[in-house]
Amino acid sequence: MPPQLPSRLHVALYRPAVAGNVGTILRTSVGFGAVVHIVGPHSLDVERDAGVLRAAVGYRSKGDADGAAPRVVVYADVADFARRTGRLFGPEVGGRVVALSKAGKHGAECLSRVRLWQHESDEAAGAVTALCLVLGNESSGLDGVPAAILAGWRGVSVPMSAEQWGGVACRTMPTPLRCYNVAVTAGIALWEAERQWHALQPRLAKWQPQ
Repeated sequence: MPPQLPSRLHVALYRPAVAGNVGTILRTSVGFGAVVHIVGPHSLDVERDAGVLRAAVGYRSKGDADGAAPRVVVYADVADFARRTGRLFGPEVGGRVVALSKAGKHGAECLSRVRLWQHESDEAAGAVTALCLVLGNESSGLDGVPAAILAGWRGVSVPMSAEQWGGVACRTMPTPLRCYNVAVTAGIALWEAERQWHALQPRLAKWQPQ
């Protein structure tokens, strides 16, 4: 059975290796109300690792003064993740999985040019019901994800220059950076997802049956 997670916004970390990155993303997820999915295999103990807890500034274990804490689900591997979340993120139920990677890999398009919450084939169908942003391992990215699973994910790359944020295609414009830190990428992608969601609300209202 898929986990019962009502949130519309999710982050999945594929084989994370750096405790500080995981803790930072857990902390950031609280602010965006996002669920975090930890996809193995990996060697981190998310519940007890001192580096995770330090970067999460206590949010992982006890939450803040208001009781907020990240919602976290752990999976044995990517096949387990795909199987257990199919009825949450599958296109047949209106969900979407977005794989964040370097420009040109996995068919990645610029984040600034992708309509994250809209169905390209039928705008009148309304918004995507649940969006999951997948971030790969710090060294190997999404290497190791079976092609059959990757084929169902939308490839997206975070712009790394002012020109790319201005609308130039990521794959055709050289940048001064090799990549962003994975926790920075998660924060940028979460912010853009929320920005697009709120900008879409007036259009969603028009699509509602009268």
